[in-house]
Amino acid sequence: MSFFVNSKNWPLKPLKEIATLKRGYDLPVSDRTPGAYPVFAANGEHGSHNQYKVKGPGVVTGRSGTIGKVHFIEDDYWPLNTALYVQNFHGNDPRWVMYMLSSFKLERFLQGAGVPTLNRNLVHNELIPLPPPPHPTPHSPSAGSGRPASQAGAADGNRAEPAGSVGVSGVPR
Repeated sequence: MSFFVNSKNWPLKPLKEIATLKRGYDLPVSDRTPGAYPVFAANGEHGSHNQYKVKGPGVVTGRSGTIGKVHFIEDDYWPLNTALYVQNFHGNDPRWVMYMLSSFKLERFLQGAGVPTLNRNLVHNELIPLPPPPHPTPHSPSAGSGRPASQAGAADGNRAEPAGSVGVSGVPR
């Protein structure tokens, strides 16, 4: 059963097959050298560093402390250990994944008595309705991509934008 209303009977896929989440990396403030790459914590951007860990574009959400805020990062970045980031988009457009995760209400999966914590293993098996691939047109940058709002065209910055309801209805039951 899916959290999302699936009135169009799209195939249901586990989240881990749409967007695989991974814990961020340690980087104490004392080890940071201000630089060109944003550092993301659970609640959003938290300074910068002269190195990155993940190539952009990317999607980050809170793992510890602040849960449920989802952030889109256009360029290379460093996700901190208080965050989860999408390690693999499985061909799905990162912006579509960001909108889908924002609608998913990740805070439903909170654990921990003192500090709220999100365990990625609890959400990875949640079923998500996956819209069919877009019908390519001769001028579509995603022609032949085979995935909703696919990354085809990502190299030239022409990723398809999700329309209105994120591709999944986004309305919880």
